[in-house]
Amino acid sequence: MRFLSRTLAAAIFAIASSFVAAAYAAESSGWRSVGQLQISSGPANGATTFYISSDTGWGATSCPSATWAYFLSTRANARDMYALAMWAKQMNKQVQVYGDCVSGGYMEIVQVAVYS
Repeated sequence: MRFLSRTLAAAIFAIASSFVAAAYAAESSGWRSVGQLQISSGPANGATTFYISSDTGWGATSCPSATWAYFLSTRANARDMYALAMWAKQMNKQVQVYGDCVSGGYMEIVQVAVYS
């Protein structure tokens, strides 16, 4: 009985982990310097849109020439991500963004990392 409950728990954990991994699957960019930073309030469900550019393109596999990455203020960590990008620009640090390539040469991102 104990073996069965451990096996069942392991199976549930494996299934749940695969859903979480699929939900956060994102493409990464190369390490790039931050170009411009922009904030726009607009028609995107009334949410503010934060933009980060890379003058050389983000270098993601699906959209290597995309120069803009963006995320909406409705994302839980939006202000932290933007603050990190501003800090990286000020300190001349490179960043890597994670997200999905969308139409028009943009990446909709879910994470920003700083290379130190």
